[in-house]
Amino acid sequence: MKVGKLTTYLEDTEEKISEVGIAQPAVVREGGSKAKRMWAICLVAILVLGVTFAMRSGKHKGDPAAASEANNSVIIHAGTAYRGDMGVYINALGTVTPVSTINIFSQVSGQVLAVHYREGQIINKGDPLIDIDPSPYRAQLQQAEGLLDHDRGVLRQAEIDLARYREAFASNAVAKQILDDQEQVVIQDQGAVKFDLGQVQVCRGPA
Repeated sequence: MKVGKLTTYLEDTEEKISEVGIAQPAVVREGGSKAKRMWAICLVAILVLGVTFAMRSGKHKGDPAAASEANNSVIIHAGTAYRGDMGVYINALGTVTPVSTINIFSQVSGQVLAVHYREGQIINKGDPLIDIDPSPYRAQLQQAEGLLDHDRGVLRQAEIDLARYREAFASNAVAKQILDDQEQVVIQDQGAVKFDLGQVQVCRGPA
């Protein structure tokens, strides 16, 4: 039975009892009043809850920004501030371009014996980079020095012969042609010695 019908039924019953003239005990009248009050309070509470819910629903429907803000709420946690490095991580495909690039071309080649630098290390002029096996270059230096000694000996012998030919030419013992040929031989031997000196300098490297 609905609340409205129940209230009407109770009122009609009370009127009928009054008309008949039946004496109503004080306890019954007091209990009926309390029941009416309780039902009235319940009805008011239900109405208040219904109106509140309707107003809130209408507010969220009419204000999309408020609804979106309510759905996208962010939980904030408080923490203690401290000083340190901030890690930045980028998960993406790409190409890293350095600020500057330097190409190093070696003047010699050979077996690497030791490496004196790390990748990404800043180096200065004169810093040792790698050690290369010097055995082949020592052999080339010895060969160049041996050829130089040989050509110096040939040049010295040609200069001695030139001095003899000059003495002989002074006494008319040899022809002028032989003296001229010997002078050219000395010049050729001098050129060979200079070439050997250059080879030795190349094998020794920069001072």
